[in-house]
Amino acid sequence: MTTTHTPSRPAGTDRIHDADSWLTGRRNDGATPPEITAELVASGWPADTAAAAALRSMRAEDRQDLLWFALCWSSGLAAVGVTTGVHQLLADSPDRPLAAEALTLAIGAMTIAVLCGWLA
Repeated sequence: MTTTHTPSRPAGTDRIHDADSWLTGRRNDGATPPEITAELVASGWPADTAAAAALRSMRAEDRQDLLWFALCWSSGLAAVGVTTGVHQLLADSPDRPLAAEALTLAIGAMTIAVLCGWLA
């Protein structure tokens, strides 16, 4: 029995991001471009747009692995930066320059984490 996947998107979500995630999932499930195109057309996409999206989904390399890797590392660095900065500020003899550097690292890493999470 074959399960039919439809590229439906919940209301109020980013349609491009959802469509890319759906296309990646179908590609990873082993769907061919004609199968993906047929599913997109059945859900109301124009045929030319569906065909282009299906072919685009078959790229040789998926950037999601890199984005998840960057998300994990930047989240970890942000956590280390925040804890180091707060620890230095609450210490008996605080090292304020180290606290400032750690908190600056945390802000930069959080920005990267949010961006990677949004793109992944």
